[in-house]
Amino acid sequence: MKSKIVATAVSTAILLATSTVEAAENGNTAYMPGSSLYTGAAIPRIPGVFGELIGNYTRYRRNNDPDGHDSGQVLEVDAYSLTFRGLWVTETEIFGAKLLHATILPVVYSEGTVPGDDPDGVDGDSFSQGDITISPFILDWDLGNNYSLSAGLDISIPVGAYDEDDAINIGRNYWSFQPVMGFSYKNPQGFEGHILSRLMFNTENTDTDYTTGNEFNADISLGYNFDNYRLGIHGYVYKQLTDDKWADGTNIYLPDGFKSEAIGFGPTITYKMGPGEILFAWVHDLEAKNHGQGDQFYGKINFKF
Repeated sequence: MKSKIVATAVSTAILLATSTVEAAENGNTAYMPGSSLYTGAAIPRIPGVFGELIGNYTRYRRNNDPDGHDSGQVLEVDAYSLTFRGLWVTETEIFGAKLLHATILPVVYSEGTVPGDDPDGVDGDSFSQGDITISPFILDWDLGNNYSLSAGLDISIPVGAYDEDDAINIGRNYWSFQPVMGFSYKNPQGFEGHILSRLMFNTENTDTDYTTGNEFNADISLGYNFDNYRLGIHGYVYKQLTDDKWADGTNIYLPDGFKSEAIGFGPTITYKMGPGEILFAWVHDLEAKNHGQGDQFYGKINFKF
């Protein structure tokens, strides 16, 4: 595997899309930890078509080793993304749950210097549509007393720009199938909390004969609502569960299977306007192993068509 850490568009049909640096192949992962921003577990309760525009700036200046220490490798990556998320809340009910469908369309520009054969790193940049994510189904149960439960499937489709010889890629060149489950409590004038967890099952990158191991991520959101505002804290816990592997099934030259993990949290502020809202958030990586460590800045507006 080439020693490159890259910025990539990541997306999920229940959630959002943005850019990241990871320890999986060439630094790519199919979902940006922390990008749900209260949205995934707080699905609209009324039928209709909803949209979101999410702007993101992500920066990395440190690449950590398996023990969570600075590896000393050069890493200076800046990534900018604009993502449209569409969500259709139908009137159909299955097993007592509302049926929803969603899609994510990201556009990303990324530039920087990443680890390579040159001790000073390798420079690169890329501007492209990112990989598209669809959610063929989301089931949302209203449990009453402000509680809700959701379950669905996200499918990441590799249509973003990718070249195995490039230092920075927007696409990943492999599919990812992600069962997702969310649990939510929301008091419109009080406390709210959400947890959205997912498993990522990744296919082989056929250009490199490399498979990123299975991954787990849980996004956690806490907030307090008053008047038209919400102040809160939001973050994630990410862990790669199985080894990265070559096509022959081995993980030779991949210490500890090149598995990664990370934790990040930060503050959020939201202004609510009827069924829509404007949100700003900062997520800071508190710990990272085999993983870039940095910051993510978000601005989001959602609305009903």
